[in-house]
Amino acid sequence: MFQSDLNRLITATLISLILVLIVFLIKKYIDIYSYWKRHGINGPPNKYLFLGNFFDFSQPLALYLVENHRKYGKIYGIYQGVKPALNVADPKLIKRVLVQDFHIFRNRPNSFNQDRIFRKNLAAIRDNAWKRIRSILSPMFTTSKLKKMESLMQTCIDSLTNAIEKQTDQSIMIRDTTGNFTMDVIAKCAFATETNAHQDKENYFIKNAVKIFDFNSINTIVAIVTPRFLFDFFTSLRLPFYHRSENEFFINLGFHLIKQRQEREGKHFDDMLQLM
Repeated sequence: MFQSDLNRLITATLISLILVLIVFLIKKYIDIYSYWKRHGINGPPNKYLFLGNFFDFSQPLALYLVENHRKYGKIYGIYQGVKPALNVADPKLIKRVLVQDFHIFRNRPNSFNQDRIFRKNLAAIRDNAWKRIRSILSPMFTTSKLKKMESLMQTCIDSLTNAIEKQTDQSIMIRDTTGNFTMDVIAKCAFATETNAHQDKENYFIKNAVKIFDFNSINTIVAIVTPRFLFDFFTSLRLPFYHRSENEFFINLGFHLIKQRQEREGKHFDDMLQLM
């Protein structure tokens, strides 16, 4: 008798907790995804539970933005996961955000690459840390220092010219060709590395660079929904979707180059690392 009553009590308690949780999630969902409606701003509806408009980006971003601009006007709201984001296509307002009110809006959205080192880059770091990093990097982009890299870029231009000349009797994939050129310039100027991107498709540097910019849906969702402290912990355990070999490749390459420069002090280089 007592055991039967206890089982009924436990069952009733569990059902009550589940119902409370369901009600809480429904309320939370409504609160989050009615944000723009409450503020009188139009925008595409949320379609994927707590993922917001994430999967809307399956089409090219430029087309997605143009389509929304036509549908909802110059200012409209979307949801990046559970975070509301305001898209602005009004030139005057954009100028105000980027100039007069830049001290308020200087932070970018959180990076999808949550690696503890990659999130310290200039495009991802925030607040005063951003200001400190920018002050370190700014002197590197003076006219005189950029001119020092001209010879490095010229070798990449020569490689591009040679690659095009070899294909004069056939069509050229502009996206691939310019992408290879860009990869050559980045590798040469930032990492003092030869990639031969127009010829060597198996180059390890190129393969890892492509992975860095491959916004895989699962990896991106994982980065959005996982708290930072858990992300770092799971990465240290080398769990799938958290540990990314391409991050490790470029981090190790950076440390290797710094160590190499320290050991070869006095030798002249004109790449970005040396100009810093």
